[in-house]
Amino acid sequence: MKSGQIPLTLALAAALYLGDQVYSILFARDNAANFMHIVGGVCGTVFGFSAAKSRR
Repeated sequence: MKSGQIPLTLALAAALYLGDQVYSILFARDNAANFMHIVGGVCGTVFGFSAAKSRR
């Protein structure tokens, strides 16, 4: 992987995760804060990239 590129596995995992959360928002009534799960996933991804960048 070249520097500055997003890994394919990250893109696939994000698509599956977001798809599941959007499905839950639209069709499941489980009283879960699905939007907050999405925000948490974004925050975790940003933290992971920044932590990996600081180790180099």
